[in-house]
Amino acid sequence: TSRISFFYNYLLALLLVFFIFFVKSLGLNATIQTISLFVALPLIVILISEPEFERSYRYYLLEEDNVIMVEGIFSKKELSIPYDQIAGTTILKSVLGRILKFGDVRISGFKDEIVMKGMKNPDMIYQQIQEKIKSSKKKKK
Repeated sequence: TSRISFFYNYLLALLLVFFIFFVKSLGLNATIQTISLFVALPLIVILISEPEFERSYRYYLLEEDNVIMVEGIFSKKELSIPYDQIAGTTILKSVLGRILKFGDVRISGFKDEIVMKGMKNPDMIYQQIQEKIKSSKKKKK
């Protein structure tokens, strides 16, 4: 998962920082300033820490024979789809994703599905998967 896919988190955190300074510059009473600080600071921390949590919670591997998604921090859950059992792959990009070159890669197996969320250069990952699917079909023949 790429940090750039959390662009909106960082933008909102920046807006909250501006909000804190704006409230302080208005010269409102100390109670209002303190309340706005105690509301905005935890939100800023959550918005900035979410990308790091996501990056440590879930990761993806493109191995020789299969695509693997590993989820979890203390207990790990692993989902694997062999290349010869992939029914389809698609790329999902938002408008911002097209501009900043990030998106999701959806890999559909016959019974499971892996969504590689917020990947940088999803077109390149899609191509790598397609090449591995072709080479796995050649190995079978």
